[in-house]
Amino acid sequence: AQLGGTAEVVKPAPLRYRGLALEPVTTAVKRSAATVQILDAPALSPLPGTNFLVTLWLKCNQRPTTAQGYAAVIGKYSEVQPQASQWMLGLDANLYPFMKTSVPSTPIRSSQAIATGLWVLVSAEWASNGTVRLFLGTNQCAQGTLPRSTNSSLPLTVGDTYPVDGSHALIGHVDEVRVYKRAATVQFLADVVRSAPDCDNDGVMDGNDDDDDNDTMPDGWEAQYFGDRLAGAAEEDADGDGMNNLAEYIAGTDPGTRDSQFRVWSVAYARQDAAV
Repeated sequence: AQLGGTAEVVKPAPLRYRGLALEPVTTAVKRSAATVQILDAPALSPLPGTNFLVTLWLKCNQRPTTAQGYAAVIGKYSEVQPQASQWMLGLDANLYPFMKTSVPSTPIRSSQAIATGLWVLVSAEWASNGTVRLFLGTNQCAQGTLPRSTNSSLPLTVGDTYPVDGSHALIGHVDEVRVYKRAATVQFLADVVRSAPDCDNDGVMDGNDDDDDNDTMPDGWEAQYFGDRLAGAAEEDADGDGMNNLAEYIAGTDPGTRDSQFRVWSVAYARQDAAV
């Protein structure tokens, strides 16, 4: 996350565009929801007379199911300190992104929902005149006006910690969080989208592509048997058993073990008498 300030990372982030996993509280071990908090960062506030833009890659794995009906993604907010809350970007129960100020405020809601299980670039702009715009990719999906407050002493939170039971926690991933003092433009957002890695140049970013090297074998299968999602060429025979890796994948056999082979021992034909 490109955020500056003092970061308290509860859970480390995996590879780029695999994201920081944000999960709700696990009651069995009595832990809080996984979050990142940026402390002592007054610049991460949309102040009067300045442009404020936050962009992030988001993948939500399931709809918010709590009685409160939303998941928090990022912001300076606290349900137990509503007067100190300044802004929040979240997802409602139907996966429509929204932006709001203090907890009781009326949110500005997207006209488009996001899909579960896929990465999407979500951006929120708070212009110097108070106008708020939301974007999914390069498409503007909401516009309105929210009041701007003075600087908030609350930390910037990615994920959810209010309340501590994790009832607003995002079940998914957040990655590449960036905050700017600039206006959003289609060209700028398009550049951010194009910066997403695409190993096989098929137009689908790696995080949404099940086959990053376009070799017809899924990334998960290659990572399981070869230790990397880009390893194990389809035409190679890793274990020398006469079946190339693609054939091993189709057959459901282990490409690293010679004794794991697909064999047909006999073929029997069942005769079906013609109807009389």
